[in-house]
Amino acid sequence: MFGKIPFTETCVKINESLMGRSISKATKTKISESHTGKTLSMKTKEKINKIHTSKEVTEATRAKIRSSLIGQKFSEKRKLNMSIGSGTLIYVYTFDESQEPVNTFSSTRKITKFFNVNKNTIVHYIKSGKLFCLPASLRGGKGKWILTSVRYSASFENVSK
Repeated sequence: MFGKIPFTETCVKINESLMGRSISKATKTKISESHTGKTLSMKTKEKINKIHTSKEVTEATRAKIRSSLIGQKFSEKRKLNMSIGSGTLIYVYTFDESQEPVNTFSSTRKITKFFNVNKNTIVHYIKSGKLFCLPASLRGGKGKWILTSVRYSASFENVSK
């Protein structure tokens, strides 16, 4: 072969001869070791991305994926990573211009349990940027917090009271 492009019939014959061939574990580990440390060029990454983004997932495939995930238990670490990946990390700041968050929650469900309020209330304060205040009867006393899904980068002068 060495730089020459084989005929289509030759490619078909090679593919048919290799179909169903099993590879030993030793060979798989050798292949894996030979690929470790290799980095793909941006051009190659773009080609792979183009191939995967143009694929359409059929409803049958979606059903298979859904059925394979039913009953699967995720570890806390995996749940945290999925929440972070989906962009639902929530930062809680006190209203004293502090630069570091007082608390960080990986989901709206966890923050609603912490503050003992409705999910819609939390979502409202995150989207609006208004100051979140609790009465003295809830969560051990009065408090004023800023809830945001974006890490603090500017002053809190724009917060509505």
